[in-house]
Amino acid sequence: MTQLTSTYIEQHKNTTNTYEAFGKLIFETILEQAQSMIGSGAVDTLSLSLDFELSPATEKDCLKVCINKSNGEKWCFNQFEDKVFQD
Repeated sequence: MTQLTSTYIEQHKNTTNTYEAFGKLIFETILEQAQSMIGSGAVDTLSLSLDFELSPATEKDCLKVCINKSNGEKWCFNQFEDKVFQD
């Protein structure tokens, strides 16, 4: 298995066609986490932390970026395909 290195990241850094699907996933995750934290209350602002995981996706020679949602789901993005998938 290929390991994640600085060189591997650099080689794949600018090869993504679009980030639309993954951007939407991140935005939805932020809103879900905010709703969970606020509950029935109200706040002026809210600071959130998101948990991401980065690994090489050797079957496509690209990067795989995943976000771990607060409900335990793990959703990932393959940099060459503008779609997300549950891992």
